[in-house]
Amino acid sequence: MNKLFTLSILFAAMTIVACNKKKEGCTDPEAENYNSTAEVDDESCIYAATAPCGEGINYCFEYNGVTKSGTAILTKQNIEWYIDWDGDTTISEYAGMIFSGDTAGVYYRDTVDANDVHFFFHDTQAGYSPAKEGNMTISVFDTINGLEGTFEFELQDGTSITNGHIYKLAK
Repeated sequence: MNKLFTLSILFAAMTIVACNKKKEGCTDPEAENYNSTAEVDDESCIYAATAPCGEGINYCFEYNGVTKSGTAILTKQNIEWYIDWDGDTTISEYAGMIFSGDTAGVYYRDTVDANDVHFFFHDTQAGYSPAKEGNMTISVFDTINGLEGTFEFELQDGTSITNGHIYKLAK
């Protein structure tokens, strides 16, 4: 009898504790996996990827502190990939990258021996200036759905290209 009574008390206590437990889940309505019945945020929220350059823009960077952005074209010639961007056509502004490789990873450019990627910038004020050093990191290499990655370079004229992004750039 004592065992049955003890078990009944234990079962009742467990039921009360289980009933008082608040439901966990994602409580942010902006998240893709928002759970309207969750009472406690369990930090499981998942958010849609945002375009780093803005919606509909697949290429951007900062040049002398000015943001340059727009659409770029990805093409392949022999074993090299070309990324071409036309900016402000009134000043003949354009930039390009050339790299060899078909995988995600880091592509380097330096003054000694790393020539995995070439970058250049041109406009009527600065003229043509190739990269002296820098790198491009491709995080997603999918030429159908789009390359994604970042880049930064120091040009031979001393100008810096910073905060560069490639986003869903497809062939």
